Amino acid sequence: MSPARKQTYFAIVNALCDCAAIALSFGAAYAVRFLIGVIPVGGRPGFLEYAKALAVILPVYLWFFREYGLYQTARHIRRIEEIFLVVKSVTFATLILMAISFFYRGLSYSRIFLAFLWIFC
Repeated sequence: MSPARKQTYFAIVNALCDCAAIALSFGAAYAVRFLIGVIPVGGRPGFLEYAKALAVILPVYLWFFREYGLYQTARHIRRIEEIFLVVKSVTFATLILMAISFFYRGLSYSRIFLAFLWIFC
């Protein structure tokens, strides 16, 4: 396998794993926010209504991961620096999602839900 093809394969597999991890984090954030009742909520939106947001959430997170170089095979950085890059990219992605949810009026997305999503991601 050529190095370019190996890097493409590596990036695709990592992106798919990240999508799965983000979707699991999304489910956990929804459960903690609306099902478990850690913070009281007046009404509970349907999970499928919230799950439609994954069409925006996944590309935003993946774009930030790519921009911070997390899909490159040859990263010569220490593990703590890589963890910092992940935290930074997740934080900026969540801030962008908060801004998007502020302007989107089709459904009122909970900012606390996004905070839980940030924690779980």
